[in-house]
Amino acid sequence: MAARYTTIAAVLTFATTAFAQDYTTSEYCDPWCSLSYGRDCNYRTFQQCMDASRGTTSTCYANPFLYLCRRPSVTDRSSRRRR
Repeated sequence: MAARYTTIAAVLTFATTAFAQDYTTSEYCDPWCSLSYGRDCNYRTFQQCMDASRGTTSTCYANPFLYLCRRPSVTDRSSRRRR
């Protein structure tokens, strides 16, 4: 009986942490990725990705997770209301 509760608790713990993603990191917010042994989406330009991938079996592609990026936009201070 105790093993069942332990298993249920472990499943619930891992299931909830799978959705706790930080969508402000470069993995989601930089537009270019390279793929070799794993996804590396830390490139701001295609040329930067190609330079890092030169001499390896890596390929560069557009970041498929870019739409998940949740970085706050830069606000224009002049448009704020003053008190």
